[in-house]
Amino acid sequence: MSENIQLSDRAYVSHVEACLRANLNKGLWQLRDLVRNCQGAYPSLVLDILNRMGSELLRSEVEAWSRRVADPSLDSFGALDGIEGNPVLSSWYFTARACRRIERLWDWSTHRIAFLGTPRVYDWFSSSNLGASRVLLDLDALVTQKLKEAHGGDLIVNYDVKDELPHNLVRQFTCVVCDPPWYLDDYHLWIRRSRELAAGGVLCITVYPALVKPAAAGERQSILREIAQDSVSLTLLSEFLEYEIPSFELAQLAEAGVTDLDWWKVADLAIAQLTKSPPAIAPTRQPKKKDGTWHEVDIGSLRIFINAAIQERRDGPLLIPAHDTGILPSPSRREPALQHVNVMTSRGHGFICGDVTKLRLILETFSEVLAANRDPNLAIGPMNIDPESLKTLLSVLRLPGGS
Repeated sequence: MSENIQLSDRAYVSHVEACLRANLNKGLWQLRDLVRNCQGAYPSLVLDILNRMGSELLRSEVEAWSRRVADPSLDSFGALDGIEGNPVLSSWYFTARACRRIERLWDWSTHRIAFLGTPRVYDWFSSSNLGASRVLLDLDALVTQKLKEAHGGDLIVNYDVKDELPHNLVRQFTCVVCDPPWYLDDYHLWIRRSRELAAGGVLCITVYPALVKPAAAGERQSILREIAQDSVSLTLLSEFLEYEIPSFELAQLAEAGVTDLDWWKVADLAIAQLTKSPPAIAPTRQPKKKDGTWHEVDIGSLRIFINAAIQERRDGPLLIPAHDTGILPSPSRREPALQHVNVMTSRGHGFICGDVTKLRLILETFSEVLAANRDPNLAIGPMNIDPESLKTLLSVLRLPGGS
């Protein structure tokens, strides 16, 4: 017996919208798939409802849609949970939602994937056993160590993109997923390395928004032109990716009175089909950076980074805050307070130290004492450190006696 039910126009639209929302809650969809799964509703009506939903949605330029909904199952995952951020390397990691969107781009089963500076995506893919093979190249030694412990079967390389690639990795991949620091000089080098890794393959690379800095709009065009050069095709997915707020930026935002942002930073994803034989690439200008190597000392979960090459004084207090309370105004390399900083922490601090050898010895002693659950005063006693710097240091370490 056939049903003889007729809905009012308003009720009918409500039913279509409910069906559409149910589909969107399952993840990322192409418009054609949403239409197919809306039980015969006319495409223009589906599109009209999507447009009316507006701010609830993330939408790409190729009509891929997903809802801005909380998913408790994605709040925490993987081997990198609990590792504080690295301000020296500008480490921002994708949210789990962003990793899932990358996973759903296509069938990865036949791809040999190189993850260049994208440890969170690598962790997601390895945990789900996605791809025919996976290799991670990343400069953060603590991150690569944790991932080696979690995913022993994959090749994980502690690698600086300024160095030539290991010969055995050149042209070995069908896809590269990379996330360069958001500075134009870095992009030139990262694109070059990606082409060396996967000539003839697919490049998935982040592109920062047009208002992230004054020059961003022009830089974006330069980046996209460079990607398009020697590429068969180029697709740009707008606001496809989102980032977790790293620990150092959380502290800096809080210092400025900005809290409860959740994720706020988004990026486009450029997908390029690379040619098999790109022309020889001229040597690329190295990204500007401070001289010397940053040495890391960990005290509990706190990460402290010290650069011995940046040192201009030895008189006066051991530690001088680079800005007011010691918390930097922002994580950007363009921040003026960073000009003379040679000590940074994973919790947003920036200091000028006149004797980094002494500071490193003090911090390593603190680390050993606290790791053994011994009284911190055992480390303080023989320090021979000025009272103001000691007060600052105890505050950074969140120990009694800090300001």
